[in-house]
Amino acid sequence: GIWGVGVRTAARLVSWGVYDVHQLRLDKEARSALNAQQLVGLERYEDFLERIPREEVAAMEDIVAEVAKELSRGQVTVTACGSYRRGKTSCGDADLIMLPNPEWTDPTVTVAHNGSPAPPGAPDDAAVKVMGDVLDRLRADGFLTDDLTLPGQFGENDGNNPGTDSLSYMGVARLPGESSKHRRVDIKAYPQCQGAFALLYFTGDAHFNRSMRSFANKAGLTLSDAGLACCKRRGGKKTNVGESVACAKAEDVFSARGIG
Repeated sequence: GIWGVGVRTAARLVSWGVYDVHQLRLDKEARSALNAQQLVGLERYEDFLERIPREEVAAMEDIVAEVAKELSRGQVTVTACGSYRRGKTSCGDADLIMLPNPEWTDPTVTVAHNGSPAPPGAPDDAAVKVMGDVLDRLRADGFLTDDLTLPGQFGENDGNNPGTDSLSYMGVARLPGESSKHRRVDIKAYPQCQGAFALLYFTGDAHFNRSMRSFANKAGLTLSDAGLACCKRRGGKKTNVGESVACAKAEDVFSARGIG
C-alpha cells in the first residue's frame, strides 16, 4: 500500500470511488485529504515497492557514517541494522543506528595522576547531540529528500522513562546518480548505555523481538531498545520500572536474562 495510508484512510478513499494509485493521482480532491507524509508515500509509491539491494544499504550506511564522523570529530559511529545486519540480500528499508564510538579518545585529555591518556570512549550523549546537525547536512547534500517523522515529533522524548533520551527519524533518501531510487530510511541515535539493546532490537526480526520480550515478561522484566529492567505489572500494565542493567554488547543482554 501507500506509505502512511492506514485502513481508515483507505476505506474513506474507496467510499469516494478511488480504488488504486492511478485513480488517486488523478483525483485532486481525494489527494487533498492526504497529509504531507501520505503525499510523499504516493509520490514515491513505485520506488518504495522495490526491495533495496544490499549494496545500496551499505552505500547509505557509508554516507551517513562519514557525515556523522566529520561532524562529531570521530565520536559517533553508524551501523546498518535490520535485514542488512541479518545478512539478507535485500531490505525493505535502511535502519541506521548512531552510537557513541567506544574507541574514540581525546588526545588533549590525560589522566591527571600519571599523565597517561584518558580511557577510550566518546561521551554517552555524543550521538544524540549531533543527530540534528547530521540530518541538516544530509538534507543539504541532497541525500535526504523527504522527512516523514522528526525526532521528538510525537512527544516520545518527554518524561524520564528509558528511551526518552534517544532520537528517531524516518525519511526518504536517494543515493547520487540519475537512476537512483528513493528509499525509505530510519536513522536513530542512542546514548552509549542503550547501544547494546538498540542494536539487538533493530537487528532481530519481528518474531525474534516478540520472543525476547515475552521471555523477559515471564521473568518479571521488561526489555526494549532502551534497556532491560525489573518491572512490576498490574492488570497487564507496567506500574513500576527499575533501572536498566548495564550491557556493553548484545551478548551481555542474553547473559543478563539468563540465556546461554
